[in-house]
Amino acid sequence: MPPKVHKRFDDDGDTADLPIVSVNEQVATTTSKKNKNKKKNKKKNKANANQEQNHAAQPAPLPDSTQNGQQKTELTNGASEQVSAEPSLEQSPKEPVPEKSKPSTQESRPNKRKNIKSNGAVQFLDSEDEGDAALMESDDDENALARSSVSANGSNKRARIDLKNKLFQTRIQLPMYQAGEEVVERIMANEVTVLLGETGSGKSTQLPQLLYAQGNKEEPQRIAITQPRRVAAINLATRVSEEMGEVLGQKVGYSVRFQNNSHPHYTHIKYLTDGMLLRELMGSADLEQYSTIILDEAHERTLLTDLLMGLLKRIMKRRNAEGSDNRLRLVVMSATLDAERFSKFFDNADILFVEGKMYPVQRYYLNEPVDDIVDSTIQAVCQVNQDEPSGDILAFLPGQDEIEKVAQRINDLAPELPKEAPLLVALPLYASLASTAQQRAFEPLPGKNRRKVICATNIAETSLTVPGVRYVIDSGLRKIRVWKPDLGMDTLLTTPISQAAASQRMGRAGREAPGKCFRLFTEDTYTSDLPKQTEAEIVRCDVASAILMLKRAGVDDVLGFDWVESPGKRAISAALLKLYGLKALDDEGKITALGNQMALLPVAPQLAAVLLSAQAQGGSKLLSTVIDVVACISVEDLLVNPHPEVRDAVNERRRTLFGGATEWGDLVMLKEMYDMYSRITDVGDKKVWCREVCVSYKGMKNVMLVRTQIKNYMRGLLGDKPTRAKQEQPAAEEQDDEDDYEDDEDFDLDDLKSNIRGQFDIKGLIKCFLHGYVGNAALGLPDRRYKSILNGQTLNIHPSSMLFGQKLEAIMYLEFVYTTKPYARMVSPIQAEWLHEIAPHLLG
Repeated sequence: MPPKVHKRFDDDGDTADLPIVSVNEQVATTTSKKNKNKKKNKKKNKANANQEQNHAAQPAPLPDSTQNGQQKTELTNGASEQVSAEPSLEQSPKEPVPEKSKPSTQESRPNKRKNIKSNGAVQFLDSEDEGDAALMESDDDENALARSSVSANGSNKRARIDLKNKLFQTRIQLPMYQAGEEVVERIMANEVTVLLGETGSGKSTQLPQLLYAQGNKEEPQRIAITQPRRVAAINLATRVSEEMGEVLGQKVGYSVRFQNNSHPHYTHIKYLTDGMLLRELMGSADLEQYSTIILDEAHERTLLTDLLMGLLKRIMKRRNAEGSDNRLRLVVMSATLDAERFSKFFDNADILFVEGKMYPVQRYYLNEPVDDIVDSTIQAVCQVNQDEPSGDILAFLPGQDEIEKVAQRINDLAPELPKEAPLLVALPLYASLASTAQQRAFEPLPGKNRRKVICATNIAETSLTVPGVRYVIDSGLRKIRVWKPDLGMDTLLTTPISQAAASQRMGRAGREAPGKCFRLFTEDTYTSDLPKQTEAEIVRCDVASAILMLKRAGVDDVLGFDWVESPGKRAISAALLKLYGLKALDDEGKITALGNQMALLPVAPQLAAVLLSAQAQGGSKLLSTVIDVVACISVEDLLVNPHPEVRDAVNERRRTLFGGATEWGDLVMLKEMYDMYSRITDVGDKKVWCREVCVSYKGMKNVMLVRTQIKNYMRGLLGDKPTRAKQEQPAAEEQDDEDDYEDDEDFDLDDLKSNIRGQFDIKGLIKCFLHGYVGNAALGLPDRRYKSILNGQTLNIHPSSMLFGQKLEAIMYLEFVYTTKPYARMVSPIQAEWLHEIAPHLLG
């Protein structure tokens, strides 16, 4: 069989075939076992000796001193050096670029756009990417990223000033800084401005600083900048605080889900997720604390960004009325040509265009489609490593599962590859990954002749710049959630990306030097099958949370609301029915007192109803139990799907360990699982336990973080708001790196066998969840199927459930999925009379 080839399209339209080298994918691996009493000391003694030999290990972070004779935050000099417009945690040394590789002049734009010139140009445009809601709402402690920067060390003022002076040399090369005077003049002259800023322009970091400089002590500018992703909000705030020589959390701060590093009086530049700005709007209807609001990355068309644009349009009509002395300016920043849509929505607002900086990127296509994206990605990585000069590789994959597989197999294969090529070190990068592991993707590798392979979701498409990347491998796939209102079903699907997203991914290879992009699909697929733009999230997701926020903001006519793009009558009607079932709305569609509280919690409306019901029904003890389970539910992919060969053994092990779950279902299993994990004191033993019961160890670490964060939120809502100093923190062992511990061969799972009776209120737990998921109740049929009480849909209990195969009077489920047939997942048994007790308004 002839080898697969890529087709390259260079700047002149020429093509060239590039064969993919085959690799042996079957590499034997061994796992050493240590005695429980000696394992940590042995681990420490062997650490230095094994650093170069154990190629599969994750690299340790570099010290703060120097790497290759250069401080991590110091930029190399050179007129032709490319400067990243977006913040990275550390600046790695960059290779000098030949004079001929300098960007060329950008072609002219339509007359409507005020084309503000700079001496940089762009080869490829920023574009939309699919924001995976589950990943965007990850709950790991990203404050560790901010703490790693110099600006977080407020005690060293001299270090902050030195860093500010060094970064100033970077700022003055950015097109946004160079065009700043004219940009600011036009923004200050308009109520709404749409800014089309290309990749590398510096729009996210420079514009807030330029606008802030327009204020004075008597009338200081207070600026809010929204980001779709929490990781980007934290990193951008960190970078801007460094550029201004400020301590993060004072003049420059951030606010993301569960974390607030800002001051209500001293912070003037505040980066926050769009969801957090919406929650501020819940408490301050006109957002009077801000003089300027910047909606960044608006082209991503997330549900909350679209919702914000509609609400801000209403707010500006009130605040900018004639005679007002507290006017609001709005800047909508986009990285694609979709800016025209935003201009029309805001009554033909002016569009400003700022060019960016990009280096040429060559494109390569496959001649034939591939079936196994994991195998194809590994082959492409090995080919690049063998044939291309220095430079790191960024591989875009659909989701966490594919990322873990590719990273593990590359690290297993690395020692077997030709020694003349760099040693491959694969690193994952996705939003739910622990922050210490995320940081490794931004750090140079220790030692020589090594090459990073960053395996990432679309989190790396925008806002984050990974230093050193010269090669991009694009699977052309993404994972999205699609909501079907008629069935009440939310499904995670793997789908092709858009042409705009493909261009955005390709651009990652040209941020610092000329690069190459290897697309694992054909040219015909790109031109014929991929849509030009990514669809808005609002047309394919559950809008119940958005509708609840509109009601909380005083918008009663949600059908007549001024949407950028309406989700449709069916989706809105389904959302209203769901909120009515949760008692968030009354019979007239008005928001209730319970609904007002639900809108203030940063979780889905169903889970908000569950938490508030627990406090009302059982007090703090029941609430604590419910929070444990909600934290487990909030972490994606906590339960690992076992291999078919061991599935029965794993299920039997779970039934043995979690005895209460065989009678009371999957919610009780999660509570037992959390309690059992918490009782294990040794981190190495926790890893063994997680592997034996097929639970993600990284996921359990995130559960501990989410649990702490939810408890703090509930305290604030219930009037016992903890101060920063008093906020609970997870146990120190949960923050340790998992690679610092060995497995314990003497660890015995039977010692932890659960006996839950009397330890918590089982029926109270299930009833609390029924308050939030009453629409997900189904009555038993004679053939072991179940019928939904709302739409009559018949379904089966999923084989992964602890209640699979049982015949029950009625069930409640948290998820409805369709594979070979309709299935209910996360199932608990309920009694029919509970439905009449909890939801008489639904059952008549």
